[in-house]
Amino acid sequence: MELDRIDIKNLAIVLNKNTTMSRYSELIENKEDIIKALIMSNINTSDDFFEQYRNNSEILAANTKIEQSVLDMLALFLSFHRYRNRKIKEFTSIGIDNISILNNYGITTTKGLIDSCNTEKKRKLVADETKISAHVIKKAVCLADIARLPGIKDIRSSLYYDCGFISIKNIASQKPTEFIEKTSQFIEANNIDKKPPLFKEITTQIAWAKVYPDVIQL
Repeated sequence: MELDRIDIKNLAIVLNKNTTMSRYSELIENKEDIIKALIMSNINTSDDFFEQYRNNSEILAANTKIEQSVLDMLALFLSFHRYRNRKIKEFTSIGIDNISILNNYGITTTKGLIDSCNTEKKRKLVADETKISAHVIKKAVCLADIARLPGIKDIRSSLYYDCGFISIKNIASQKPTEFIEKTSQFIEANNIDKKPPLFKEITTQIAWAKVYPDVIQL
């Protein structure tokens, strides 16, 4: 299961000044030409790009007529946003005891959690065999899904989940200002020691939520 494969055409969504660091400005300014050149060379996904880039980046530059330095920058940009498979022990919001049970069951990482619990049928099986409640299993896989986004670990993913933003698909449909308002209201109403995301932070996360594959069924 590819958790971070994106379509090259969707680079336009994430390559913007309000979602991307200034060091990638050359990609932002030339994104339409870059996207067109890659697609014309039958490079339609990030996986296609990395396969050819790693095999021979000089040939890729010649075929696409994209400067080597730009290809290197694109590879760096995509690598920076690649999926980071985390240990579930980092997600203490699902409970230390539950983490221990899942580890003993063989689910030790967020990818393993998504692979094992991305459908209702799979979640029921894990819940039945571990004796962990179905609600906790669902929350755990939702947190793992949300944590696919840039800069998100347990604190952010659990905050978003508690505010009702329970999956990447759900986050993709949000507007940054409204998202910040809802999380701020939740924090204040529940008097919890967390902070809402900054505007650029959530704008970036929403953009990536729009381009990452939807991998869990809720």
